[in-house]
Amino acid sequence: METKVKQINGEISGKGAWLKDKANTFFAGIYIPVSRQITPANTEKKGTPPISYILYGLAGLAVINGFAVGATFGKLCSFGVAAASAYGGHKLSKNTPQAAKPNTVPTGISFPQLKNEVTAKVIDAVKKTSEAWENFMELKQKEIQGFIQDANDLSAAQKDALISKIYLYEIIDIRLVDFSSLANTANNAADLRTAVDAYKTKLFAAIDLAVNKQTAKYQSLLQA
Repeated sequence: METKVKQINGEISGKGAWLKDKANTFFAGIYIPVSRQITPANTEKKGTPPISYILYGLAGLAVINGFAVGATFGKLCSFGVAAASAYGGHKLSKNTPQAAKPNTVPTGISFPQLKNEVTAKVIDAVKKTSEAWENFMELKQKEIQGFIQDANDLSAAQKDALISKIYLYEIIDIRLVDFSSLANTANNAADLRTAVDAYKTKLFAAIDLAVNKQTAKYQSLLQA
């Protein structure tokens, strides 16, 4: 009996470690996109427009022409054109829209939708983990119960007493509603990531508890 109990308890401990590894893989696959940054189209950065350079050029030519002509009226006209062109070029370049600071926007879905999707994936991960444990424990229950029934050194009463001690196997005791409560308090992607990680920690603790209680239950067979 002692050898059998040690064997099965060793398998249970190994299964617990395996389940945590698989659960960690499930949770690592739950992608929570962070916000991305975009620059609105109407505030896109632009360079100095070509018309500004043309006006600056006209201003330069007008100045040269003003010095070249002899008539006072011609000088005044040339310098006037130069001043107007320079002012126009400066005004146009100054009014060119500059780049605005990027806005933070969601990455395709609303936050409530994201919470629903993440919640569904967490629930799926927990269900798969729990099902794997239960399928494993059903096999171990049958194995150790069969071993007890086949023991020649035990009376029928002793066999019944031992089997009654292990009639039910431990389950991974974690409530799915607990994650919904954690997710409902999340206001952004970072909060949701924290909720997922916190729930994964609760799941790991529940796996450890189930393993410890189950191995203790089988160990108690040796004390009968």
